[in-house]
Amino acid sequence: MDEDFIKFIRDWCKEQKIINRCKTNFWKCFEAYKEASLKEFSEVFRNENRSCVSIVLDKICLCLNYYCDYGKPTIQIDFYILLKEKQIGWYREIYFTNGEFIDEFFVIE
Repeated sequence: MDEDFIKFIRDWCKEQKIINRCKTNFWKCFEAYKEASLKEFSEVFRNENRSCVSIVLDKICLCLNYYCDYGKPTIQIDFYILLKEKQIGWYREIYFTNGEFIDEFFVIE
């Protein structure tokens, strides 16, 4: 893989503090999901507390032809959602290369 590309992605992640941003946003989505879909939330998480839930970085991608046409390249950050170490879904954030947040996806499978 091209070293300049890898350096760009690493530098971008560091400059944008992207992992911390994503983790913060994930927990906001988690709480919004709990509030908006309490019945479904209870079925998925039962009586488990928040300490049993974690996210693990899956990948960081530069997307030049993303299915949602944002009009310019984007960077996509994907995480696995784990409940007691078992994957139950995924979380994705999408940004423009200037760090502007575009969209997020919180999916329980």
